[in-house]
Amino acid sequence: MKALGFVLIAVTLVGVVLTIVQTATQDWTNSLLSLGGWLCVVGAAACVAWAAAEDRAASRTR
Repeated sequence: MKALGFVLIAVTLVGVVLTIVQTATQDWTNSLLSLGGWLCVVGAAACVAWAAAEDRAASRTR
């Protein structure tokens, strides 16, 4: 399960980098609707869901 967490974090970081690059190239209109923006939002939400699932699994084994 830890590998999944690292993949989700990597997806989120790629989204952040893509959004920064697109914003730096003066394309403000589509920066949040771009692939990078969606990767940021979906990746961050998936990270939160994964962390909650890991926490629930850890509390069950105690």
